[in-house]
Amino acid sequence: MIDHIFENPEAFAHEYRATLEALVGKDFRDCSAQDQYQALAQLIGRKANREFATSDSENKKSDKKKIYYFCLEFLLGPLLDNYLLNYGVRDTVKQGLADMGIDLEELIAQEGDPGLGNGGLGRLAACFLDSMAAEGILGFGNGMRYHYGLFKQKIVDGRQVEVTDNWLDKGYPWETKHPESSVLVRFGGEVVRHEDEQGRYWFTQEGGELVKAVPYDVPIVGYGGKTVNRLRLWSAEPAHEDFDLDAFNAGDYAKAAKFRTDAEAISEILYPNDAGEHGRILRLKQEYLFVAAGLASIIRNYKYDHADAGWERFPDFVGIHTNDTHPAMCGAELMRLLVDEEGLDWDAAWDITTRTISYTNHTVLPEALEKWPIETFRRLMPRLYMYVDEINRRYVESFPRDIDNWQEKLRNTAILWDGQVRMANLSVICSHSVNGVAALHTEILKRETLHDFYELAPEKFNNKTNGISPRRFLGNSNPSLSALITSKIGNGWLADADELSKLSTYYDDAEFLDAMSASKRENKVRLAKYVLEQTGVEIDPDSIFDVQVKRFHAYKRQLLNIFKVMSIYNRMLDDPSYKPHKTTFIISGKAASAYTFAKEVIRLIN
Repeated sequence: MIDHIFENPEAFAHEYRATLEALVGKDFRDCSAQDQYQALAQLIGRKANREFATSDSENKKSDKKKIYYFCLEFLLGPLLDNYLLNYGVRDTVKQGLADMGIDLEELIAQEGDPGLGNGGLGRLAACFLDSMAAEGILGFGNGMRYHYGLFKQKIVDGRQVEVTDNWLDKGYPWETKHPESSVLVRFGGEVVRHEDEQGRYWFTQEGGELVKAVPYDVPIVGYGGKTVNRLRLWSAEPAHEDFDLDAFNAGDYAKAAKFRTDAEAISEILYPNDAGEHGRILRLKQEYLFVAAGLASIIRNYKYDHADAGWERFPDFVGIHTNDTHPAMCGAELMRLLVDEEGLDWDAAWDITTRTISYTNHTVLPEALEKWPIETFRRLMPRLYMYVDEINRRYVESFPRDIDNWQEKLRNTAILWDGQVRMANLSVICSHSVNGVAALHTEILKRETLHDFYELAPEKFNNKTNGISPRRFLGNSNPSLSALITSKIGNGWLADADELSKLSTYYDDAEFLDAMSASKRENKVRLAKYVLEQTGVEIDPDSIFDVQVKRFHAYKRQLLNIFKVMSIYNRMLDDPSYKPHKTTFIISGKAASAYTFAKEVIRLIN
């Protein structure tokens, strides 16, 4: 644990009061709870950014490897309480605020949920960032800064209705915009071949649509505060001001600002509805923008930090991990940058790329693996497509013909097939490591989904079981149980979850078990109070709570769950002597806006 960022409650209160009054220009007693939250977040964020800048300067002089975690979503959740716990100052801040007449819990409740993620994919990404920082690994997230989240859900007449999730309406105090680190990304246009007198030739992509990717950085504070890493989120802006003054003066305001709305649409919303062609193109633009901008930023930093190391050492200093297939273009784009921009030959660039990139698969259903029509892909990223095509050509050319059923295996593993770009195949071929997210999942990949790849290169495959951070999902979310655990085994479990095995000593300890039961009931009372506040429904804390909270999806079994409820109810009607234990069924989740079946399940439950 580092020295605390605040020596004592009095020192904290002094800094906090100054920050608050500078932010809103009035005495803290006249400020709203939202003002007070914003000031506290700004104070903690400022310290985190200062520590990141200091450690980043030191890391530039070291040989520590940096891991870049590419994911289209990061389900961060609120950060204030987590950062206070990780810095070890939660009690200090709580006391300092109480001395000022401010309730920390009320300020924590002011923080919104950033609309940057949606489900397990995004939560896994957020937990990996937390864990890398806690372990002292230089691990940096790379994603998209969506102006609007997936959507806010309302239930009207039993049906889901989607409402805009404007999570940025009150600002986001944790982020820092860095326009000086912007990257230009080109869509469309045409590829032009150039040749000099010596017969050397090269290609450029010209014309089309130029978009500026602007980074916003969010600090990621590791437990103990020893390491502060960064999540970089990219926002799309027009590359040039092209305001149509004539259209504006003619009253056509939409046309006057069209240059801006077209570019900003790319980062406008998490998961645009892909039921139509325009939505699918927008989604593909999102995927390329955060890949192209992220890799350009990495290349730029590497050249600055390791100017004398040479490109062959790039994989020694940089690891690029692709979470699911949304960042699958990383392999081809890194090749494009190394060959087109840095002048490496193909073989050297391919060796660097395949030693740098790794891939987590999240989908065992072959039909659910991401694919794009070749024509759409080529039209939107013409130069990148040439690299995808060449990677595929070389893969096909080198494919072993002396194995059984080689034609079928080639058909299953090729990147380009039947008019489509198969993103999972691109991810596997460009990676040195491929993993599933559970032991069973990985075995299914090896046995079925990616079986042909596994037979060709078994050394690539390994397992990384999906997990969560004990700090967020026990330390923050369950304070009463956390306090009980710490009273018995100390707080080492916050840094090392294996420490929780020490609780086995209390397996038959009646006092401890009673205290656990009391903690459980306290939490059920907390939940019942929250449900009453949010819905007006009163639930019994002494009933069994049967809870299913997931995205609504056919394979996630919400339909089976409500059949169970209906079965119990029908049995009660048919048999008056049947008295099941009192149970509260809590089912929560959203269905994708175009997912008709899932939305019908929501209607059925209601």
